[in-house]
Amino acid sequence: MFKIRFRTVRFVFIAYIVLIFQASLINLISFKNCKPDLVLLSVIFFGLYNGPRRGTWCGLGLGLCLDVLSSAGFGVNGVILGFIGYFSGLLQERVYATHFLTHILVPFAAGILQVFLYYVLAANFYRVLAISESLIFIAGYVAYTAAINIIFFKILDRLVILRTTKLTI
Repeated sequence: MFKIRFRTVRFVFIAYIVLIFQASLINLISFKNCKPDLVLLSVIFFGLYNGPRRGTWCGLGLGLCLDVLSSAGFGVNGVILGFIGYFSGLLQERVYATHFLTHILVPFAAGILQVFLYYVLAANFYRVLAISESLIFIAGYVAYTAAINIIFFKILDRLVILRTTKLTI
């Protein structure tokens, strides 16, 4: 018999909301045509809090859903976000997940890795601009994604992590 945990249902619900927001409402918080990648931040969050195996599956699942919604070659985002989920999961025991610098540096490094892998993989499927031509856009995208992550991690932390509260009388 297949057993569904409440944690899994919550992850699927949050992933669905993040995908809908990324696909349709992200323009509301764009800044000078730079949009944060909330799917990348979700993968980093679930990798940091759940380890490399679940981080990889989260990255693959969200990446393939993102591939369905985008015009990129099918599987490119799945592979890239799967790698990022795995590497974020490897950091689970090496960094303090709730520290302010972790919320800035890990998404910054993951954003740079995502752009690099995207250029390596997508160049085989279709014509992309050279990195030197879009360096300012890439820097803005990575910096804005890292900055939004401070708020985004707080929201996900409240939604995902089960907190035990003690009532004192």
